[in-house]
Amino acid sequence: MKRLLIFYAVLVGFIPSHFLGAEVSDFVGVKPLPQRILSMTLGTDEMLFALVDPARIIAVTHYAVDPGISNVAHRAKTIPNLIRQASVEQVTALNPDLILVASYTSADVVKQLSEIGFPVVRLETFTSINGIKENIRRLGRSVGASKKAEELIAGMTHRFHEIEKRISSMEKRPGVLAYSPGGWTAGSETTFHEMVIRAGGRNLAAESGVKGHKKLSLETIMMLDPEMIILSAWSPEGSDYLNQFRSDPALSHLSAVRMNRVYVLPEKYLTTVSQYIVDATEALAHLIRPELFKPADFKPKPPEPGLPEP
Repeated sequence: MKRLLIFYAVLVGFIPSHFLGAEVSDFVGVKPLPQRILSMTLGTDEMLFALVDPARIIAVTHYAVDPGISNVAHRAKTIPNLIRQASVEQVTALNPDLILVASYTSADVVKQLSEIGFPVVRLETFTSINGIKENIRRLGRSVGASKKAEELIAGMTHRFHEIEKRISSMEKRPGVLAYSPGGWTAGSETTFHEMVIRAGGRNLAAESGVKGHKKLSLETIMMLDPEMIILSAWSPEGSDYLNQFRSDPALSHLSAVRMNRVYVLPEKYLTTVSQYIVDATEALAHLIRPELFKPADFKPKPPEPGLPEP
C-alpha cells in the first residue's frame, strides 16, 4: 500500500508557485544546454531518456531502476546517482545545472534549492494525456530538445489515433473497473480514466461519480458489477494476488469473475505519467477487444536516444 500511496500522491500534491523563483522556461539560445540534469520524479526520468543523451543526466529517482514500476529501468541503471528522497544535501553535493521536480515534490526542499540558486523546472499536470504532452513539451524546451519533444508528442498522437480508428466500430463498450488492494480504484480526472475511454471501455468508477483515486466498499463494487477488472501486477498481497482475487467467495458473483475477465497490467503502465501512457493504452485495448487489437499489431517502437532496447 505504501508504494501505491506514493503514486497516488502524484495526483493530489501541490507546491505554491512562489517557491520556484529559479524556474527555467527555455535554455535554447539563452545559455549553454544543461549538462548535469537531476530528475526528482519518475515521470521526468522516463521523459528524459527520450529527449537527451544519458551522459547529460547525473541523477534519477531510485524508482527508475525498478522494472516493476519503471519503463526505463535498463537505461536508468547506467545513471551514476539515484535520488531516494528529496534531500537538499544530496542534491547540492551533485551540483546539478537543472533540477526537475513535480507538484508533489517536498515544498520545503524545492524552496531551499531555489533559494540556493539552482535552476528548477516544475511539472504540474499528471491527470490527463494532454497534460502529459504539455509536460513533455515544457521539458523539451528546458533541456534544449524542443524538436525531439514535438516528435515524441506527434508519435503519441498518431498511435492514439490508430487506436481510435480501431474502436470506432465497437457497438458496445464494456464496463471496466481498476482495483488495487484495499479497495482503491481510479475515477474521472485520472490517466486511467482516459486510458479506458481511449481503449474502448467505460470507466464504471467515473460513471458512479468517483473523482481521482478513492476506496470503494465491497457493496459498491457488487452494485457496479464490472464486466472487466484491471489489477496491478505489483501487489503487497504477493504475486498470487490475481488467483486470490478470482477465488474470493465475496467476489465470485461479479460478471468479470464469472466471465474470467479479471486481468493484470504492469504497475509501470498503470502509474506512468510519461509518453509510455500510449503503450499502456494499447495494452488495455488488447484486453478490452482482443479481436481488434492483437499483440502483433503493436509494431516494435524504435529505441529512444541512449541505450538500445535489450
